[in-house]
Amino acid sequence: VACLLWAEEQGASAVMLSSAGDVIWGPTHHTTNHGEGTDLQVPADQGSVLLFGHGPPAAGGQGYYGKLTKLSTADGTAQWTKEFTAGGNPVLIYNECWGGVAVNDGS
Repeated sequence: VACLLWAEEQGASAVMLSSAGDVIWGPTHHTTNHGEGTDLQVPADQGSVLLFGHGPPAAGGQGYYGKLTKLSTADGTAQWTKEFTAGGNPVLIYNECWGGVAVNDGS
C-alpha cells in the first residue's frame, strides 16, 4: 500500500506499507524538488510510485509549476523529478498538477 502525505514544512511525502500495515519505507520528504503532493499512482508493473503535485520552479523564481516525481518501490528514493507548465504567468496563474494516471506503455 502506497500512501501520500503532506506537511507544509516537509512538502510531499510518501510511505509504503505492507499488507499487514507495517512500514516498509518512509515517510520520504521531497520538499526541495517537489513541493505539495496532490496524487499518487502505482503503475500496474509496480516498479515505481508516481507522485504528482506542484511547487516552485527548480531554477528558482516565483510561482508554481506542475511536478511529477518517480519513486523507487524498493526504498522510496526519488529517481527523477520533472516540472512542467501550461504557460502564462506562473505567479498570477498557478500551474498546478492535481492528479494523473499511470499508463503502462513500455517506457
